[in-house]
Amino acid sequence: MAVWNPTTNKTYQILKAAEEGGYGVQAPIAYNLEHVVAFVAAAEAKRSPLIIQVFPWAVTFSDGLIVHAAANAAKQATVPIARGPVLDWDRLESIRRAAAGRVRLVLHGTNGFPENVMRRSIAGGVSKVNVNKLVLDDYLVHLRQNASKLSLTELMEQGVKEARRLMEWQMDVVGSTGRAP
Repeated sequence: MAVWNPTTNKTYQILKAAEEGGYGVQAPIAYNLEHVVAFVAAAEAKRSPLIIQVFPWAVTFSDGLIVHAAANAAKQATVPIARGPVLDWDRLESIRRAAAGRVRLVLHGTNGFPENVMRRSIAGGVSKVNVNKLVLDDYLVHLRQNASKLSLTELMEQGVKEARRLMEWQMDVVGSTGRAP
């Protein structure tokens, strides 16, 4: 049995670089191909690393096809992409000290977090930010408002632009813009 080597794992590499560089990396949940396209386009536009996570239902629904699409998009991207509140700031700092770089700190449930809370979390040692609704809401509003008005191709293209816009904004918030090698 092979021994896991973290230095060959893209997610590990991305998060280690983020931790060492003092910035965060967005980890959005993709439900469909348009999300994958939007998230990768945002990462490329912002020169930002990214971790794509696929919602389990989407894997089952697509019979695994979305996983292959996400993996292929990550492989072809020119930036590193992995296939995949009231906060107690003193406690976060003590966790970071105790972890001493042995584990990566991840922020969940960020919907509604103001930008300053996201940035302070990154400063406190968080290197991965799981996002879902935060970067997909405008996409869903667009679909709801335009599904009966636009052709399917226009609907999809404009939907990708909405998701991409929010993803780019969040890359700016966590400081990963321009950090991709």
